[in-house]
Amino acid sequence: MRYLWTGCVAALGLAADAAAMAPELPVTTFLSTCMSAQANLEAVRIAAEGRGFVVALPEHKAKLLRNGADGDAYAAREAALVVERGRPMCTLFARSDDPQATRAALAKMLPPPTTRFTFEQEDVPGNPELLRVAYRLKLDGKPYAKWVFSAYPEDGPFNVAITLQMSR
Repeated sequence: MRYLWTGCVAALGLAADAAAMAPELPVTTFLSTCMSAQANLEAVRIAAEGRGFVVALPEHKAKLLRNGADGDAYAAREAALVVERGRPMCTLFARSDDPQATRAALAKMLPPPTTRFTFEQEDVPGNPELLRVAYRLKLDGKPYAKWVFSAYPEDGPFNVAITLQMSR
C-alpha cells in the first residue's frame, strides 16, 4: 500500500510540474473539472479526483474559500480547485510560467461563432497589479456562464485563477 501511495504522489508531482511549465494545462484542467461539471459539487469532486486532486487540508480550504463561503476544496502540488455550495461557482488556482499564454489558451477555448453560444469580453477594473478579464457567455442570447481569468503577482503559490460562475 505504501508503494501505491508513493506512486500516486509521484504522479501528482509530475502533473503539477507540467502545469507549471505548460501554460495551457490550467485551461484544460479548468475545462475538464469546473466547466464540464458546470460547478456541480459532486460532479466537480469526481472530475477533480479523476485528475489527481485530493481533498484539501482544512487550513488550506479556509485560505482558498472566499470569506464566509461554504464549499469544497481540492489540491494538487501546484494547483487547487474550489467549488462553492449554494452558488454555482468553481475556481481553479494554478501556477503558470506564462500567465499571458494561459490567458490566450483560455481565449482560444471560447465558443466559435458557428455555435449557439456567444460571448462578450470585458476587462475587470480594480487592483492595477492584477490582470482580470471576464468572458460572459450566452446561449441563444440568454446568460449562461461567466469565465473570469485573473493573473496575480508572482509572490504566492498560485499566479493564475480561472473562475466559472454559472448563471441561474
